[in-house]
Amino acid sequence: MVPADWLGKGQLLYLVFLWWMVIGNFDRAQVAFAPQRLVTEGLIHLNAVICTAMVLMCARGAVPLSFEVVKDYRPLIRRAVVMDAAGLAVSVLLQWGIVRAVYGDQFAGYSGKHIRFGPNATATNKKPVSGQPHP
Repeated sequence: MVPADWLGKGQLLYLVFLWWMVIGNFDRAQVAFAPQRLVTEGLIHLNAVICTAMVLMCARGAVPLSFEVVKDYRPLIRRAVVMDAAGLAVSVLLQWGIVRAVYGDQFAGYSGKHIRFGPNATATNKKPVSGQPHP
């Protein structure tokens, strides 16, 4: 069902790990199973079935690999650091922009209000007291 080369071994490892996680997740969720969990568990199972079908249907035979000997890793490391920094910056700005577009400066309402700096700061040096609401 999967090729006998290293690609096939990797695909088999992926399938074993995938189904191990799916079955483990289902066993964990089974204790407090509720109707809402049915959709979640069903989608996790459907995703695993689709991934399994893709691996099994798209498995190909041994492909000769050619390796290039790299003597200096500095350009690769530099490129990786630049790409990671750019991805991080874009991700943070995009998420910040989406939150601002949805909520503006309004309090979300379902989480604690945490303002660290400025005149409306809610962060203090006092230790929290059990049973009292957060300011």
